[in-house]
Amino acid sequence: MGLLGNDPSSLLAAARQAFADGNADRAASLAESARAAWAGAKGIGQIRILGTAAGIAGVLLLLALLVWTRSGRRPKDGRGTSASPPEERLDA
Repeated sequence: MGLLGNDPSSLLAAARQAFADGNADRAASLAESARAAWAGAKGIGQIRILGTAAGIAGVLLLLALLVWTRSGRRPKDGRGTSASPPEERLDA
């Protein structure tokens, strides 16, 4: 999960090629980038998993709140949701 969108093996292959071409500085830089990607994969994966779980939990909580607020809130007598008494009509 932590290496999603990251390919350290291609960086390592490029580092080998740079070393074979005699470019030691570029080879060292690419090898370090590959090492850093592998080293940080665990933490990045944990963050992605926890972030996804938190997002799903938030959506479920919002859905539960929506269902809770919509259920059991209808008036039993069918006159409407107003708690005030009906107004008297003067034109009748």
